[in-house]
Formats: sequence, C-alpha cells, structure tokens
Amino acid sequence: MYFDFIKTSYSEEDELTRQAYENRDKEHLGKIIIDKIAGDINAIVERWWKLESIGYLGGNEKFLDLLKEAEELFCFSNFTGCIALIGIAAEEFSKYLAETNNLNHKNLSQEIRLKSLLEKSVINKELYNNLNGIRILRNQCIHYNQKFKDLNLKVLESKAISILNHYKTAISNVLERHEMAIEDILEKTISEQKFSFEEFKLKNRNYLKAVEGIDLTISPNKSAIVFESLYYIAEIDIQNDDFKEMSLVDIDSQKVIPLPFVLDLTLPDVQKVKEMRLEEKNVIRATVIANVTSAGLTEEWKLLNIKDVYRGKYEL
Repeated sequence: MYFDFIKTSYSEEDELTRQAYENRDKEHLGKIIIDKIAGDINAIVERWWKLESIGYLGGNEKFLDLLKEAEELFCFSNFTGCIALIGIAAEEFSKYLAETNNLNHKNLSQEIRLKSLLEKSVINKELYNNLNGIRILRNQCIHYNQKFKDLNLKVLESKAISILNHYKTAISNVLERHEMAIEDILEKTISEQKFSFEEFKLKNRNYLKAVEGIDLTISPNKSAIVFESLYYIAEIDIQNDDFKEMSLVDIDSQKVIPLPFVLDLTLPDVQKVKEMRLEEKNVIRATVIANVTSAGLTEEWKLLNIKDVYRGKYEL
C-alpha cells in the first residue's frame, strides 16, 4: 500500500493567497518530519553507532561523497537504497583504482575489473572478496530478484551494515592518507557546512584522543566540574557590549584545565572585578565551575568566587 496526499493544489487561489496556504502546509510538514525523526531517534543513533570509524581521508572523489549518502540512508533505515548506493560507490572506487594503476578497464564489467585488480596485485584476496560480495548483493538489489525480495527487514539491515563497513574498510586500507592539520580539516568542513558545531565538538574530541593522545572526555558520572586553584589573569574584556569574559591560566595545577581558558562573566561578576580592581597579570585564588555536555566536554566556565588577589604584575 502507498498512501500519498502529502500536499494539495491551491491553483484556484491568487498568488499571494496560494503562497500563504503553501507556507502553512510546509510548516506543518516540517512538524511531521521532526516528529517522525524524534520517534525513531534511539534506533537512528543505534544504527549510526554500528558504523565503523575510519578517521580522515582527503580528496574529493565521488565515491567518498556516495559513502556519506549511503551512511545516512542506513541510519534512517533505508536499507535497500543503502545497498544500491554502496554498490555504485564500490564500482566507482574500483574504477579509480584501475585508472590510478594504469589498467585498461573501460569496457570491463565490475566482475572482470575486480579480477584484474586482484591479478595485478592492486588489491589483495580479502579486499577482492569484500568488493565482490558488495557487487553480488548490489546486483541482487538492482535486479530485485526473488532471493533479494525474500530478505526480511532484520536480514536486510544486517547485510546493509556489513557491506557498508566492508566498503569503509576497503577505502581506508587502500587510499593514501594525506597529512593535514586538524585545524585545516575542521575549518574546511565547517566552512563547507559538512557538519554542525555540535558534531564538530564530538569529532574534534575523538580526533584529539585517537591521534594526539589527548583525552578530554569527562566521566559520565559527573554533571559538573568544579576547581579551585591559582589563576593568572591573561586578559580582561568587560567593555564589550556583547560578552564579558576573562582569560585565565591555571598556574597551580596545569594539567587540570587546558591552558588558557575563558571565563564567561555575568554582570555581578563584572561588578566584582571592578570592585576588586583586578588587572591583567594579577593572580587570583578562585573557584570555577562548568557543566558537562552530552559530548562529555565542559561547557562555558563560570566564576563561583574569588578568595584572594595577588596584585603584582606577574610574567608567565
């Protein structure tokens, strides 16, 4: 069964009235989409969690873009579409390998192309088996034969995640990894709107742990972090109308908080800074607090109290 009627025509109305009707319907459609995703959010997250993590691969090859689309299809339970798209991506990847290794493949089927790549030692037997398995399942999907039709949803999901992760492993093992600073990667992906700021924070956290050996993740048992220490005042900015802040450096226990860090000031905090006549290069003994986000990272640091001030002009 297929029941549509997701929209109707307002052609009998004048342009302005028609637009008003359509805008209202679109707003309601947006609510339907949000409700649909919210109702399935736990399952979407669980499917996303099944995806293998392969780090960063440079380049602008189409088979990388197809991977992103296939992952989203899988996460939103579009398993048949995922299988079909991974089949296309794997074939594009095989063509790329043939071209970069100067193999004549223009008139070859994917089956023969993979055998040629294996014979020329461009790929090993394990990679050949994985890519050939993708080819076979993709053909069953595209031709929609009886064997593929008989797959229930659970088996279909299992096969989709299997070939998806096999494909990710294949490109990860074969493609050359380009050295690129994390700042450049993040700037590029954010500027091109590849992912949101929340996704950036999670991926940056995981990158620092996996590549730099810096683990910023806070225990799930903690909802907030509170520290008392000696802090060097690197900068005071309370003249800006949009925000008030103070940059501090922990000089008592340097491994506790990444150095330096920014303290967001409330209006009462600003008044306290003025009353205590705090200046840059002073040292304060203070207590600061930050809530822990769902990504296991600290949010904005806030001031709880200032217990003492050392008014000398210190140099770090």
